[in-house]
Amino acid sequence: MAKIFIGQYHGKSFLSRLIKWRTWSEISHTAAFLPVKNTFGNDCIEAWGNKVRKGSFNKGHTQGTCIDIYSIYCTLKQRDSFYKWLEKHVGDKYDWCALVGFVTRKHIESDKKWFCSELIFKGLEENGIFLLQNIEAYQVSPGQIGTSPILNYETTIHT
Repeated sequence: MAKIFIGQYHGKSFLSRLIKWRTWSEISHTAAFLPVKNTFGNDCIEAWGNKVRKGSFNKGHTQGTCIDIYSIYCTLKQRDSFYKWLEKHVGDKYDWCALVGFVTRKHIESDKKWFCSELIFKGLEENGIFLLQNIEAYQVSPGQIGTSPILNYETTIHT
């Protein structure tokens, strides 16, 4: 048995507050934390800023932001394939149009651009891990990720 680690950010910026208000959630951002042995490390892959990036979990985030870390139990093959799928998308552009569509409830998306929760949800789905049923990746907000019954709370960290 292996674990995938998901970070749920309680953002503080204006955009984060707007996302939280629009989605009726305390969560504004989602990232996949890279595993180190049986726990998580300081690096993550996330759709953040202008692109999908790999790096420190706190880079570009407001100091003091709370991040709830959750794990998902899976096979070693699923875990490795999930992180490889994410690595393949590092450098893809951030999907600002989809984010606007998300806030306005209009379906605007691109296969080569991502927003945070869409990237994580789709990566899990592509590897046989289904967080939620009957919803498309472009419809999933960061807060909805946290409602999945397969998430296991690990700890809370801060930027």
